[in-house]
Amino acid sequence: MFCIDPQDTMTAALQGCKSQSQLDMAYKILVKQLRIAQQTVMKYEVEYQGNEVPLSPVSTAPELYSDFDKVEGVDGRMRYILEKILHHQGHLTPEAR
Repeated sequence: MFCIDPQDTMTAALQGCKSQSQLDMAYKILVKQLRIAQQTVMKYEVEYQGNEVPLSPVSTAPELYSDFDKVEGVDGRMRYILEKILHHQGHLTPEAR
């Protein structure tokens, strides 16, 4: 299973954010998640066809999302993803950190 948008956080953010920077970040996170999902599908397709399997795409350890359900609001959930999920930390500029 691959969760693209936990609790529809980015979808909710794209429907209306507090700021343009938050909207931009939601878009970047969602696009990255979709890319990783596509890589995962392609990997399994190649494996199913019996071809040489490419390196596994980045996957997130499920325990990183263990406290995600306790976080309230789109802003809080976006911050949680940006702080806890390594492949999204590159979206943050040093000033934003």
